[in-house]
Amino acid sequence: MHVHDLKNYWETTGEQKHDFTHTIHHLRFGPQLPASVTQKAGGSLWTNHHLNPLDNTQQKTDDPNFNFMYFVKIVPTSYLPLGWETKTGLVNTDGSVETHQYSVTSHKRSLSGGNDAAEGHAERLHSRGGIPGVFFSYDISPMKVINREERAKSFLGFIAGLCAVVGGTLTVAAAVDRGLFEGTTRLKKIRNKTM
Repeated sequence: MHVHDLKNYWETTGEQKHDFTHTIHHLRFGPQLPASVTQKAGGSLWTNHHLNPLDNTQQKTDDPNFNFMYFVKIVPTSYLPLGWETKTGLVNTDGSVETHQYSVTSHKRSLSGGNDAAEGHAERLHSRGGIPGVFFSYDISPMKVINREERAKSFLGFIAGLCAVVGGTLTVAAAVDRGLFEGTTRLKKIRNKTM
């Protein structure tokens, strides 16, 4: 579409006046996680995950020369339930879900230019011009989020992990100590030879 094709759009008056007031009822990429998954562990496990941030978004304007931009970052996401690796069969019969979650940044501006004083940003000036409308720009992340359920660690597992941390710390400390000792010994030998 060319900008001059919008001539009829800008010239409408009275009851036929156009604007870009809109409501996004629901926007998602892929299937939703089942309610049984999101409500596990009292809902604390998945509190902010897999929510659709644009659901029930409302934007109002009386200005026909207005531009709304939504910049959406989509992240591929897998949910793997407990015991998914032992189950066999067709794809997704193991309870796993392949879906996407997303984050969004939005921006709106009047095409007649001016500042963002209404949004609390009086220092931000906009240029004049552009195409009125509601636009979605999306980017798919090359990384994937995998949410995998695991059994809680037993007390013996905790003790083994604690021993591994302490042992690793002692090993690194011994290596640093040995390096410092060797370095100072060599420096003393070099000083003794020069004197």
